Amino acid sequence: MLRKIRIPVQLGFLLLFLYLLIRTLGTGEDSLGSPVRIFLEIDPLVGLTTWLRTGALHGLLALSGITILLSFLLGRFFCGWVCPLGTLSQITARIARPRREERTSDSWRPSQRWKYLVLGAVVAGSLAGSLWTGLLDPLCLLIRSLTVGFAPPLERILRGGAALLASGPLGTLSEPAYRWLRDNTLAPRAPSYEQSALMASILLLLLALSWVRRRFWCRVLCPLGALLGAVARVGTLRLRQSESACSGCTLCTFHCQGAADPDRMGGWRPSECFVCGNCTASCAREGLSFGFGRPRLSAIFPSDWVRRTKPATTATIGGIEVGRRRLLIAIGIGAISGPIGRASPSRGQPPASLIRPPGAGTEYEFLDKCVRCGECMKVCPGNGLHPIALEAGPLALWTPALRFAHGYCEYHCTLCGQVCPTGAIPLLSQREKERTVVGLAYVDVPLCLPYAYATPCIVCEEHCPTSPKAITLVEAEVRGFDGAQKSVRQPRVDPHLCVGCGICEYRCPVEGDAAIRVYATGRTGEGGPFDFSLSRAAPRGRETEEIA
Repeated sequence: MLRKIRIPVQLGFLLLFLYLLIRTLGTGEDSLGSPVRIFLEIDPLVGLTTWLRTGALHGLLALSGITILLSFLLGRFFCGWVCPLGTLSQITARIARPRREERTSDSWRPSQRWKYLVLGAVVAGSLAGSLWTGLLDPLCLLIRSLTVGFAPPLERILRGGAALLASGPLGTLSEPAYRWLRDNTLAPRAPSYEQSALMASILLLLLALSWVRRRFWCRVLCPLGALLGAVARVGTLRLRQSESACSGCTLCTFHCQGAADPDRMGGWRPSECFVCGNCTASCAREGLSFGFGRPRLSAIFPSDWVRRTKPATTATIGGIEVGRRRLLIAIGIGAISGPIGRASPSRGQPPASLIRPPGAGTEYEFLDKCVRCGECMKVCPGNGLHPIALEAGPLALWTPALRFAHGYCEYHCTLCGQVCPTGAIPLLSQREKERTVVGLAYVDVPLCLPYAYATPCIVCEEHCPTSPKAITLVEAEVRGFDGAQKSVRQPRVDPHLCVGCGICEYRCPVEGDAAIRVYATGRTGEGGPFDFSLSRAAPRGRETEEIA
């Protein structure tokens, strides 16, 4: 019965996750009608580690406490019923392994302790100053991989297929369907991201490991599963085993998703059980059933712990033995990663080419909150946000930054702040966003067509979105290659008005390095020669507008 309920619920959560991911889309409106970040907000690992790092829970992250409470009552139901990466791993394992080949030993193995060591390192890192959550949390990992690795090729295939069908006899049928998909599911223009192949490969590798061992990621590596397993270990859920009804067929073990050893009398492992119901469904004699009992607080505080005269030889997380030496090493790695990462020169003075999303604050503040989920990259209508590599140090790996060679920051858009689950990108009003400075544009005179070649070009001035325009054209007399004097209009950037949206750099017709480029100078130069923050807060022309 439990299994029959679980399967449609599990598929429903997967479809809901994919629907919300598709709806994380900038279509020209400055609001999203769906709660697209709800899966991240109920993620206890995201909530716990950001709270440890910042001392606060942003937005609805407090909902992750409900997941902890339900795990205390129902065990690791989140892994077996809700987690979309777990469902994909399960489907992958099912595709590759015919049913008859499942009748092999699939009991608990010591490698399943590794995930608790990963959890120890992540939590210690959060306390010490390095937020590794986004690299290993299953929801962040899945959203980022699907957004960066799979969405661009799928969109191109869809657009190309629609164009091919439209040119043939099926065009009258396919065109209405394509228009509906374009208006409801596709980005305004086909996105592309840096490191797209790497992100896709990582997800494919993790799913392929399920062919080596069923739900490898969930059993062995997932820190969220370890956190929920520690809670389930002391919770109230019980697997009731009838020794008299057991025939020793071990079918329950063959079908167990988490390798929780349901066939071992008194040896069932609640910290590994996904509550999938396969064991109870496979027992022909109805010798297994789930029920509830008192919390197993004795798992944390053994009754004889006071009477112990010898020091413990093992360390535990939630009563789960992981090995004291291994746990200390994991915690030490996590703890030392914080000071090392924060000592990187790029944290205090990031490179000028590194431009964070609007309102992101200092590099320290941003990296203390960003979980690298990729929601901001997915929703960006200008395709300006991309995951970075190691240019700002290892702690900034896969965090978002603006890349104006590939896209730009839409001047009126505030969507990245709306979808950020941790507040790393603050939610700004449209007016605040339009005044938020992320960088400053510079004209590269040796490359600019009017300056270097006396060739008319007004592209940057045409696309500048500020009002009044930050880029103006000034008449100048120059000498052409034929020696004749001619008049051309050359672009000038007003640093009081430029916010660094980057559309001038993106639209610049010069191939290779654009002739006008945006750098982060001005954002971090507080009090310096490039500090125009005071004048930018109320740019010329807007003061009169506001007074009126």
